[in-house]
Amino acid sequence: MLEKNGDVTVHEYLIPFVEENIDFLSNKAYKKIFEFAISKFKAGQKIAFKDFIHHEDADIRDTAVDLSISKYAFANWEEKGIFLQTQQMPEENFKKDCYESILRFRLRVLKKEINELEKNDPRKYR
Repeated sequence: MLEKNGDVTVHEYLIPFVEENIDFLSNKAYKKIFEFAISKFKAGQKIAFKDFIHHEDADIRDTAVDLSISKYAFANWEEKGIFLQTQQMPEENFKKDCYESILRFRLRVLKKEINELEKNDPRKYR
């Protein structure tokens, strides 16, 4: 896991991984979003949500808006004096969540590649 004096933002954590694996993204809009974020990051510019929702490219703009709208509302149990007992609050747990998301993505890519190899190989694996 990436550490930088204990303080790291989500994009600082994810961008090196995404850049390394961007060719495996099958969703063109997501790929455009990540390419835009990587270019801003490399230029030393701050990556802000408003840059995505006001982007000139409709794919980037529309996808950013769609992803920002949640179908679900989370209960604020803290207001009721009920706190998480077995894990950190989500905002304090993003490194673990990001790492697990990276591993799930890699697993999905590997499964897809294995399926393609099995489909295209004249020898049957099953």
